Amino acid sequence: MAFAPRYGGNSAFLRTNTLVCENFRVMGENCNDIWDRASRNNRPKSGIYKIQMPGLDAKDVHCVFDQGSPKTVIQKRTTGDLNFNRDWRDYKYGFSTNVEASPYMGRTMSGGQRGPRPSQCNLKEYWIGLEYIHALTNAGFNNLRIDLERWNGEEGTVTYGNFDIASERDQYRLNSVGIFKNDGNRDLGDAFRGTGFGDQGYSQYDKQDTDHESMAFSTYDRDNDLYEEGNCAREDGSGWWFNRCSAANLNGKHYGKRSSAFKAKNDASFDDGILWMTWTQNKFESLTGTTMMLGGIDINKNPLDSPTLDNCQAHADSLFLKEKLNEQNAEDFNGVYKIWADRYRRISKEVECKFYVKLDTPCGLTLIQKRKDGSEDFNRNWADYKKGFGFDVVANRGPRPGVTEGWLGNDAIWHLTNNLNSQGLLVEMDRKYDPRTKSDNSAACRYNEFKIGDERSRYTLTNINGYSSVSGNPGDAFAGADFGREGWGNDREITQHRGMKFSTKDQDNDADEYYHCAKQDKSGWWFNGCSAVNLNGHYYSSGVGEGGSKGSQMTATEEFDDGILWETWTASKWESLTATRMYVGDSDIMNVIFTWESARKRS
Repeated sequence: MAFAPRYGGNSAFLRTNTLVCENFRVMGENCNDIWDRASRNNRPKSGIYKIQMPGLDAKDVHCVFDQGSPKTVIQKRTTGDLNFNRDWRDYKYGFSTNVEASPYMGRTMSGGQRGPRPSQCNLKEYWIGLEYIHALTNAGFNNLRIDLERWNGEEGTVTYGNFDIASERDQYRLNSVGIFKNDGNRDLGDAFRGTGFGDQGYSQYDKQDTDHESMAFSTYDRDNDLYEEGNCAREDGSGWWFNRCSAANLNGKHYGKRSSAFKAKNDASFDDGILWMTWTQNKFESLTGTTMMLGGIDINKNPLDSPTLDNCQAHADSLFLKEKLNEQNAEDFNGVYKIWADRYRRISKEVECKFYVKLDTPCGLTLIQKRKDGSEDFNRNWADYKKGFGFDVVANRGPRPGVTEGWLGNDAIWHLTNNLNSQGLLVEMDRKYDPRTKSDNSAACRYNEFKIGDERSRYTLTNINGYSSVSGNPGDAFAGADFGREGWGNDREITQHRGMKFSTKDQDNDADEYYHCAKQDKSGWWFNGCSAVNLNGHYYSSGVGEGGSKGSQMTATEEFDDGILWETWTASKWESLTATRMYVGDSDIMNVIFTWESARKRS
């Protein structure tokens, strides 16, 4: 049956009533809450449960507990038994085959639902309700997974990283959908962001006119779409976030399971079926099965309520032992956690963690540096680099808060690389995309050994060994670089960074007796005389430093290569990177993770 392998349980999970039916009492606020309340030895199984969110009536829903990653199903289509051509009130509070008693199912004065009490569990089809979807996304459950099935039995899954809708005051507007991830086996496409319709379209603006982000919700009695000449909800027989009208509409008319699902066009017909145009490439083909579900981590409980542990590896171990973190959902847990920033556990910091799980081995990497938009000034003094700066926690819902640009602090970096297990370094970087060369604009590398000295040594970069490329082959810039025509002849010798002391604009510890590298390059770094890599350099949104000729020319009074530099990748000291991230983590565990990744890519 469709979708069954993903749930690892009842093979008819979507099509029939499940054997797991715990709707006799409220089990939690949402499916994630139900999972968290259960003991490790008595985890719930996927099925029907009763939930109750604050301020809302209790509701029967399908919970999917897929390898420890709880998700609340918000919409399901399977048989076509349920009419989805509903008014605003029905879409606001929800409707289902479980309690369907009449064409209109409203609410009583006491807040309950009209109709008889259900005598059995029957959630073959339902819409949870816009109030409930808003409550879930507002609480931080913004990871949307959509399972789709076509009339010929093909099936696939897409996910969105930040699905968020507004309240009724703003017509339940679709604020965002977030990062799109396609199915691993077939191209389903990102229909939420619109598509061209080819011969079935109306104009060159079809993609723009079917983009659903920022659209208000519409029903046949509440027309909020951008189609001036008509009412999309009335014509398509459903409620949805219509534009003019849609490239995706999972609430459209159900046309059956076999060839009848392929709706022939006639003069009076509309493309009113269950639509995912970027997959079917035919607006008259109607899907036969859909499931929309929301998961993630409640940002209201994190990071302030999370425990303070030694580093992100300790958080990875803890989540893995609690059976929350696994290979499939590791990315969901990326975000802010609290760690100890000194050996005596007196100073704590909120840091951003990045998680992996491979071969039953959890890995947690601790972010120590981040550049992305130039919002933070990196031309700082010694005290600022010692203590750290930036890294403000931002509640960017779905799945967990992150941090702004910043530097963790040299004292904290010394602690992480000296008082815990041997640490490695992961560096991720992005450059301005050049349409002339069409070269890859992202790369990553790692070092098996990364260690700095304490303040008495001027935070000397004692170890930066064991380079390997993770992606994009950026080269070992820490070992120095040959600058060619842009250089001085002995470039590699005077730009290798191993053994160099840290310098800032008010402490000149570099190896150049004539220049003050930190002052000239507007940053703190392990300068030699001066650098082949400097990830703390001045931020240039154009992707080119002062005096450079690559990309947009910039005028300068002093021509220094003072941008964000990785010379062995850019091959130009004037090109400035547009984003960087530096992570430290357990060397042995990083070897397991990234050796496995390299082997997978080669195969």
